[in-house]
Amino acid sequence: MKILLKTPSSLRIIADSALARNRQPWFLPDFGQNWRWQRALAFRICKLGKNISPKFAGRYVDAITLLWIAEADGCPALDYMDGAIVCGNWMDLEELPAEATDLLCEITRAATVKNGDIIALQLPDAPEPISINDHISLSLANNEVLSFNIK
Repeated sequence: MKILLKTPSSLRIIADSALARNRQPWFLPDFGQNWRWQRALAFRICKLGKNISPKFAGRYVDAITLLWIAEADGCPALDYMDGAIVCGNWMDLEELPAEATDLLCEITRAATVKNGDIIALQLPDAPEPISINDHISLSLANNEVLSFNIK
């Protein structure tokens, strides 16, 4: 499994070991500086695909959630740091948004997506600072999908 995260400036490939569990505390590392977080809209791939046509892209995605993504200055290892991303609870997806369709089609021109892979679109929010004892709670379509504490 892999996480393919589209940011405004790049496409990042993130190891699955970077995923932390929802509802478990997230421990602020003692390395890096100016820790902050951002959100991403995530889509779960449900079948093997390569060179997917926009017409059929919706057939390859079955669920949606939010990701919480940690960032820090002086920490280049975030794409494979254990627990750098917290994944929310998955919700059934009714229709794949156009931006996600475009990303899926772009990715599959060069790479194969597999069951369980995650494609994600970083949301344009400004990064929020991370502080010990913060409580993070994120909702999608009026459903809480992610909730945990910073320790």
